[in-house]
Parts: sequence; structure tokens; C-alpha cells
Amino acid sequence: MSETLSLASVRLSNNRPIEQFDFVRVNTDRSLTFYNARPRKAHENSQKNLDDKRGVYNSYMSRATASKIKKMLRLWMGAMQIGLDHAQKTYGSRRRAVYYPRFLTLTIPEKQTETDQEFKRRYLERFIQELKRQCGVKYYFWKAEPQGNGNIHFHFIIDRYIDKHKVQRLWCHIIKPYVERWQKKIGDETRLPPATQIEQIRSFKKLGEYAVKYCLKGNKDDQRGIAGRIWGASLELKNLKGLEMYHDEVARHQVQHELDQVKHYKLEHHSGDEYYQHIVLTNAAWRQMHTTRLKLTNHCKSIYETLYKGRTLEYEKRVKREIVGTKYMFNRYILANDPVLNIAAPVVVQ
Repeated sequence: MSETLSLASVRLSNNRPIEQFDFVRVNTDRSLTFYNARPRKAHENSQKNLDDKRGVYNSYMSRATASKIKKMLRLWMGAMQIGLDHAQKTYGSRRRAVYYPRFLTLTIPEKQTETDQEFKRRYLERFIQELKRQCGVKYYFWKAEPQGNGNIHFHFIIDRYIDKHKVQRLWCHIIKPYVERWQKKIGDETRLPPATQIEQIRSFKKLGEYAVKYCLKGNKDDQRGIAGRIWGASLELKNLKGLEMYHDEVARHQVQHELDQVKHYKLEHHSGDEYYQHIVLTNAAWRQMHTTRLKLTNHCKSIYETLYKGRTLEYEKRVKREIVGTKYMFNRYILANDPVLNIAAPVVVQ
């Protein structure tokens, strides 16, 4: 598409102008997606094809799956942005937010010996369980990719601030057979391999786009596919709904009015077919969409309230004071020294 394309020249099916949309979804990346009503038969056929393919993995991620993940991550990061802004305004630092995004990369220090399915079942599921139980992680997202050496590795997004050394100790303990082989190779039984990496967040203005870029790096042509599931997330994240402004007639007219004001602004991106049009507005045009931006912010606030029950730092401190010295702390100590899990006490995040 030409970079000089404007909103006024975009057309839906049957040559209808874009203002005469049937449905519209507002996204957190300054984009709008317009829909026309699909014929019922076509929709039923597409749903049947989707049901037939459900549970079947072909080692690579489809465009439809990538689009679904993008929407989910942008909504999740948009909701977490509400908590981060609250912490910045109240405490002067985003790191004091209760729920803080962390971007982790987990690797294997030695040659992978299990199949991808066995490795995920034996190590990945256990790591997720311990993140939630010992580190207080509430929601998570992961994606598997192949390394250049053929090993599988994982990109993780979690919603808690965890020290990088604690993450390293936890992951190295879970993949203990690989760590022991690595330690024997270098001749040092006390040293831990650099099997974890935490990405630093340089800008919070485009947190959703950073999450998408971090997790959806495409595989190279010469790399192998991943057997079994390629990605996973908490059920609550999979069920997140975007802001669709076609139920409220008043809001619909407000969007139409704002679209008329930015009709001749250039577009950063445009794509579509006979059933939908997806446009990305420039910063100048997006700033003119006052009502639309306000409704999107309120939608992200509602998602934050649903996911995290509006928890703030004061709430977490009060709960922690109430449970100090109680049976809860005793149970945490027992879990940390569980002989079955064999996880040492220093792994527990205090």
C-alpha cells in the first residue's frame, strides 16, 4: 500500500466508504479494525474448518494464531499499564507496582536429549507451577522457539518482578540433569550456567508492541519446527475481549464524528479484504480521537480490575502483615523444602 493513503480513500466491500462500517474494534496500537457483516454460511464454514484443525499442530505458527496472540498481549499489557501508571503517580516508580511485566528467556546449557513434548512436560510445566506457587506469578505467557544449535528455548512474559538470580536458580534446579552435565564439562560443581536472561524494558509507552516483538520473532528458514504446542498462556488471558464499539449507538456516532475529523490524515498501515479493513493511524490522527482513546483507557481499566481485582501496593502490604507468623508462612517453608520437589529454600521469593 502507498504511504500517502488516507482514511478517505479506504473502501469496504461493495465500494462502501469506511465510515459506513457495521462493526469496529479499537486496538491499543493506534489501530482500528472495521468489519462488514459476513454471510452466515461463510461464517459457519470457517468455524467448521477451525474446529477440524483444533488440537492439530504443524510445528509452525499460523497467521491467525499470531494475530490472536497479538491482540491478547496488547490487551494484557494495556491493562498492566494502568497499574504501572498508578505506581508511578503514587510512589514515583513503576517498579513499585504490584504487577510488573518481566520478559524472560529460558535456554538449555547442553544438548537436548528429550523430544520437545517430553521436555515441555517434564521441565516447562514444572517451571510454570513453581512460578505461580513460589514466586506469586498470577498470569503468564510463553512461546517455544528453536535455537541455532537445535535446542528448544522459551520466551516468557510474567506479571511479577522477580530477581534474575532467583529465576536462574529456579530454572537451573528444574533442569538439573542438564546443569550437572554442564558443570561436569567445565569442572565446577558450584557454578550455574547462564540459562536465563531477563530483558530490560526501555520504554513503557509501547509496552504492548514490545511484548509482541519479543514473543513473536519468526523462525528462520533453516531452523526446525517445534513439535507439539508452540505457545501457552493463562486461561484468563486467552479469554480477554477487545473494545468493540458497535453495541452502543451513541459511541458509534462519536467514533464516526472523530473519523470525519481525521479523514484526510495519512495512514501508517492499511490492509484488508472484502470483509474487513485494518488501519493504523498516525500519532497526530490518534491524538484527535479523544472519545475513542478515553473509551479504550476505560476498557483497559476494566480488564485490570477483572484480572487483578484492582490490587495496589497498600493492599499487598496489608495482606502480608496479616499473614506474617501464621500457618501460611509455615506452609511456604514446607513447600520450599519439599523433598519431592527438592527445591532449596533460597529459591523462595520473600
